[in-house]
Amino acid sequence: MNIIKIKTELIYRGMKEEDCDFLIKLAKKKKISIGRAFFIYARKYYAWSSALLLAVIFSSLHDGFAFFVGNLFFCLAIAMISLLFSPFVKVLLWSIKIQVFLIRK
Repeated sequence: MNIIKIKTELIYRGMKEEDCDFLIKLAKKKKISIGRAFFIYARKYYAWSSALLLAVIFSSLHDGFAFFVGNLFFCLAIAMISLLFSPFVKVLLWSIKIQVFLIRK
């Protein structure tokens, strides 16, 4: 796909123009795909989400399965509440949507 078309599509999906330029330059400089460059660009969101999920899992495993399930439901409720108030979760979901778009291209 043409770089201009990808840039236009990324801007349409909510990415700033300077971020698109940075992403394209990063992909060209490292000679990787734009999808992989976006993953490098957005890895902080994926890393923090994974760290939080692993913290919940490992902190509640030693107390039994019932506590683990209760803790997991509690954390899911907190995550849903934070979805309404936190820009971090919105950016994470947005980055996953962009990543899925870039995988298809």
